[in-house]
Order: sequence, then C-alpha cells, then structure tokens
Amino acid sequence: MAGVAALAQLPVDQANATPRTAGGNYPFTLGVASGDPTSTGVVLWTRLVPDLFVPGGGMPPTKVPIEWQIALDEGFRRIIRTGTTWALPELAHSVHVEVDGLAPDREWFYRFKYRSDVSPIGRTRTAPVRTGRHAEVKFAFASCQEWSSGYYSALRHMANEDLDLVLHLGDYVYEGGIPADGGYRKTPVPAVLQQAPRDVDRWRMQYALYKSDPDLQKAHARFPWMVTWDDHEVQNDYANNQSQYEGDITALRAAAYQAWYEHQPVRRPARPVGEGPRIYRRLQWGDLAQFDVVDGRQYRSIPPCGWGEADACEVGTTRRSRCSARPRRSGCTTA
Repeated sequence: MAGVAALAQLPVDQANATPRTAGGNYPFTLGVASGDPTSTGVVLWTRLVPDLFVPGGGMPPTKVPIEWQIALDEGFRRIIRTGTTWALPELAHSVHVEVDGLAPDREWFYRFKYRSDVSPIGRTRTAPVRTGRHAEVKFAFASCQEWSSGYYSALRHMANEDLDLVLHLGDYVYEGGIPADGGYRKTPVPAVLQQAPRDVDRWRMQYALYKSDPDLQKAHARFPWMVTWDDHEVQNDYANNQSQYEGDITALRAAAYQAWYEHQPVRRPARPVGEGPRIYRRLQWGDLAQFDVVDGRQYRSIPPCGWGEADACEVGTTRRSRCSARPRRSGCTTA
C-alpha cells in the first residue's frame, strides 16, 4: 500500500474542497516535518495555521483536504507517491501521513498542497535495511529549547550539516507564559501568550509560537526527527498526573499531550485517545544503531524524597512515603 494517512485516506468531495481560511492568509506558517523513519517509510507532518494566535488557527471548523506528494528530486519532476488526506478541526487541522512502500536508505522530497497554496519542500530519508554493508550513521540531538531564552542558532547550524536523523530528547516547548517583550528575543508577543497554557487552544498557540521560528522549521524540513517529551511539555518536574505545585493535573496533562501530538511527526499510537498516548518506541538503523525512545514522565512515580532537584534519599536508611493528594514542595511526608 503506497500511503496510509494516520487519520484516513478519504476521497475529496466538492462540498469540502474549497473552504477558505480567515483572511486568505498562507496556511503553511509552521512549515513541514517528517519523523519516525523505517526502512520502507516515514511520517509526513504539517498543520494548517493561517493565523497563529487565535483559537482554531484561523481555519474553518470543518475538515479540509490536503494533498501530499513524495518525489525523488527537489524539483518534483519525478513524483512517485501522492495522496489526499483530511485535516480535521479536532486535531487542529494537523495531518500525520504514514507513508510506506519506499525504497530503503535514500533521501526523498515531500510537500503538501491546500487549495492553491503549496507548502515548503521537506527532505527526509528512509533507514537502511540490516545488510551489514553500512559504514556510518550521522545524527544529532536537541533538547530544552525555551523560546524566550534565546535564538535557535544551534538548529540553524544543525540544518547545514549532512545528517541522517535528529533526536529530540524533550522540552520542545516550555509551559510558562511568554514575557510581553519576548524575553531575550525582545520581540513583542500578543497578550494571549503572556499567560501560561491551561487548555488545548492555548497549548496550540504555544507550539505555534515555537514552530514559527525559521531555524526550527529549517531543521525539521531538512531531516527526519525522532521526538520524545520531558517535563516542560506539561509542567516542571511533573510525575504521571501529579504536580508539586497543584496536585492532580490530569486535565492539564491531557490538553498538553493533545497539542504535542498535533505538532509532532509521530505515528498513530502517539495520539492521545483510548489508553494512549504511547510514545515509547524503537528505531533500527540497519546494523549500525538501535534507538530506544523512552517516555520518562507519563508513567513516573512521585519521587519519595523530594521533587525535582531535591536531595537524594539518605544512604543506608529506609523511608516510607505517605504522599498526599496535593503534595507539598517536598512531595511527601516520611515516617
């Protein structure tokens, strides 16, 4: 099967073929991305956001069709895969196209089309098969990219490298409100961004701000990524559904996980429905490397001897924790 969309590959009917974006603005403002490569396929991602900082992203509250293409060349003279998928409002008009049936160990180029607008062109690659003939794998990792703390020059330099893969180890966004002046960037931000995210609409705006950065977009468009999360995608040092600041954060976590999925090039199990999301997974890169991506937050226990950077438990002693429903700064009482 040439291509499978994570949501569905559906025929486009005329009634849904030409909805308009608010103000007619360019919809691919967050760029494109690919991720979770295998030897035969990869995930292609984009999101339609003509207006970054309004609920719904400036899109109509209905499903809309997006065309995707994969080519052997950057000029798209040799298109080998194409299809149409729905961008759904309940997923913030993001799409996760799971393409299969590609040849292993080579680069591919991809793009999306919505109405008369064409996305930036992305470059991705498939992993090699396990033949023992491969001499190297070139990858980089990134993490902890708080937008208001500085520019993403490291990602700009990364995008100029000749890499096979980027691993993002978490803290893709941070959970706080953005300073009015943009912090270190000295770029004024809308008032809606100055309060911390608490619901899914506001989390979507947080991701829209981060992903509007041109250096981050360039690095995503240049290589496939493998992404996991850490704590700041929800709240500092949280464990499972508990926070040192406010106790149970089940609703906050659900909103944050939803927005994370909508903005990352990940596969269907990562969608937060049913018993999901499941983001721990494995990537095999020929005979050279095995990447085991872990989820260090969703299943974490409340720390027994203090949250975050608190001192470790005393050596040679046994402590029994009685953690309350609304833990104190220390996280628990001991006896």
